[in-house]
Amino acid sequence: NTDLIAGIKYVFQQAAAAKPKPKAAVVNISSGSNLGPHDGEGPEDLSVDALLTGAPGQAVVVCAGNEGSLGKTTDIDRGIYYSGFHTNKSVAANGPVQIPIQVPPGISAPLDFDIWYGPPAARLQFSLTPPEPPTPAMTPIPPAAAGTFNVPLSGCTVSESSQLAFPNNRNEIRCTIAPPSGGTLPAGAWIVNLQETSGTATTLDLWIEPQETAQRPVLNFPDRVQATTINTPGSAKNVITVGACDSEDSNLAETSSRGPTLASDNRQKPDICAPGFENSPMEGILAPRTKERSVWYCCDCCLDFYISNQGTSMASPHVAGVVALMFEKNPNLTAEQVRTALTTFPQKTPDMGTLPNNDWGYGEVNARSVIDNISPGAALTGGGGSGGSGSDGGTPSTGGAGLASAPFPTIAAAFSPAALRIASRLQELAMRGRNIPAVQSMMAIVSRHFDEVNRLIQNNHRVATKWHRMLGPEVLRHLLWRSEGALPVI
Repeated sequence: NTDLIAGIKYVFQQAAAAKPKPKAAVVNISSGSNLGPHDGEGPEDLSVDALLTGAPGQAVVVCAGNEGSLGKTTDIDRGIYYSGFHTNKSVAANGPVQIPIQVPPGISAPLDFDIWYGPPAARLQFSLTPPEPPTPAMTPIPPAAAGTFNVPLSGCTVSESSQLAFPNNRNEIRCTIAPPSGGTLPAGAWIVNLQETSGTATTLDLWIEPQETAQRPVLNFPDRVQATTINTPGSAKNVITVGACDSEDSNLAETSSRGPTLASDNRQKPDICAPGFENSPMEGILAPRTKERSVWYCCDCCLDFYISNQGTSMASPHVAGVVALMFEKNPNLTAEQVRTALTTFPQKTPDMGTLPNNDWGYGEVNARSVIDNISPGAALTGGGGSGGSGSDGGTPSTGGAGLASAPFPTIAAAFSPAALRIASRLQELAMRGRNIPAVQSMMAIVSRHFDEVNRLIQNNHRVATKWHRMLGPEVLRHLLWRSEGALPVI
């Protein structure tokens, strides 16, 4: 978490120090945690919010998370451990509650879960019953006990800590079950035993931290609750939180995490949705591939440097890109003005229900409509992104978002005349290439020398720089139009 905050701060500092003038910057966070209070009051949420002080030209976009699916009643019986990471329970004064966590076979990573409950006067005593109860049983840990307790249980180490009366008027129980060194967690139902001891009725929320594996610990189906599954720091107040929908038919992704947050104002999240998956199991959202080979690639001119993936981590970069275009048009927009524009001009369909809601937020992002309705603004002035005028640089409108009443332009308006000429010529060339000897010869030359040129581009920064300056990547992409001339294959 500390590294994440330092990374955001670094991006903003570099943008503010840009020469000859400061730049606006948007940070995308395609990661998150299911641990925390889910009300925007956790340390990570508050730290991210503190960086977004209302200064112009700064925004943070966060994925909502992929914990929205409830799965099916028969999942565990069929050996499917994939969905169900949040539950909500009511506990009577001096009453007990038990919550089973189902652990599949072969889990070698620790199991982490977090319990938050209130009002602050309530007290929950905690213990665990493993799938094969040992003798003696785990001694219940009293709620007011200080520090972290490490308890051996079924060959595992159970680490539990309790903290009372947070500023959000809630109490926390954090637990980690670590398997033995080189071993796995005992498979089956681990029972979380909670006993209220103060005579105060309470409600609790339990979240399991999902593991990065195909099979992971989950809750029993009747206990699974879809609401309030927005990850941290997606629950922060000042960030723009993004859910995932289908890129073709705009259906909401089943796995997309849902709101609301548990904030005292019942704060709505997500703010907006964006393409994050496709119905076809062989398709997804195309994104840059991480470094997987021994050679450091300094150029992304070849399409095998991309990978197809799905989830809200693929949706939030869509919105971050729209925000970057907004800042390009008006760098004086604040994070709140950016949010206002995104949520004022979304794409809506009847299937989304009454908007805003806890599934879609305000709908699906509509890049064209948002950009068209942003008034142009002057460049940033002053360092840190905070020395600007603070105005939106355009005509004031509802919410102060610098929104303009601009007519919907033609698609051609999105490109410069030179770019349009290049794009149309290359598309025409690619479409006619099979029947033109000169084009066939050119393709043959490219094929014959491709390996050598590719090696130079990937391993020589000077060559890579020249390649980019001569628009080499753009040429390749435009040459790779599909035969029907519909969409570029990227």
